Amino acid sequence: MAHHPDRALLDEALTNAVKHADARRITVSIETLTDASGVDYGRITVEDDGKGFAIAPDDPAVAPGQKAARGLRNMRSRAARCGAELELASGAGGTRVRLKLPRRFPDSDAAAG
Repeated sequence: MAHHPDRALLDEALTNAVKHADARRITVSIETLTDASGVDYGRITVEDDGKGFAIAPDDPAVAPGQKAARGLRNMRSRAARCGAELELASGAGGTRVRLKLPRRFPDSDAAAG
């Protein structure tokens, strides 16, 4: 069975919060919202109250050995492959990963490539 990129994003966001954030609380919310044109869409948000981290711009010049930068690039790449929009916010009060889901996902085999 193929692994959808949106699920991999959720897995990575949760793993990062548990392993790296020193968070006391991690919240996952799944919502159905309506945009300005009346179209419904899904949104998944993972928030923690951990120590946060600096988010560098999506810059290929970032050294490949930096795990945080590589993880963020992977998350952005997965979001792009499944047609989702990824929003990251992080600071001293915690981190928020928000994923706006597409109305229709690409074929899972193509998305896994």
